[in-house]
Amino acid sequence: MNIQPQTQNLICSFGMHKGQPYTRLPISYLKWMVEINHTHKTIAEAELNRRCVPLQKKEGIKITIHAINRASQFCLKQLKQFELNKKGIHNCLTDLSLEALKKSNDKDKAEGKGKYFYAGLQWIFAFEGNEAVLKTIFPHKKNKKSNQTIRHKFNKQFNKKKGG
Repeated sequence: MNIQPQTQNLICSFGMHKGQPYTRLPISYLKWMVEINHTHKTIAEAELNRRCVPLQKKEGIKITIHAINRASQFCLKQLKQFELNKKGIHNCLTDLSLEALKKSNDKDKAEGKGKYFYAGLQWIFAFEGNEAVLKTIFPHKKNKKSNQTIRHKFNKQFNKKKGG
């Protein structure tokens, strides 16, 4: 039986991400560690597995760690209806991002606008060549007051983390 390490409390001890928790490392960095057979390959594989990230990425879409964090903080209620527990948050966001882009307005795509509304969520994309990058995501509310409440809760939580 192959037991993988728990990555929640592990800190990267080398390179450009030295001192950062493995849970915050970019997926591309973790995949690179696996590809080159790095000495910490098993930790990288365990973290990718924890995030339910396949080693083969889906064509044309990239999910930022910020989007994953935002989704896990503010969008779980909306995402649970899309088999989040079976797929994992990364795969769920990847599949839904592709759907959001497919169902989006062609005019918005042509103009390079990165704001999309799908499945009760607002999706913010950037486009790098032929690849869409999900930058952030948050619940989409119809009225301004609800959006202000969400932003207020986020800012309040952010300020607590900063100690202010």
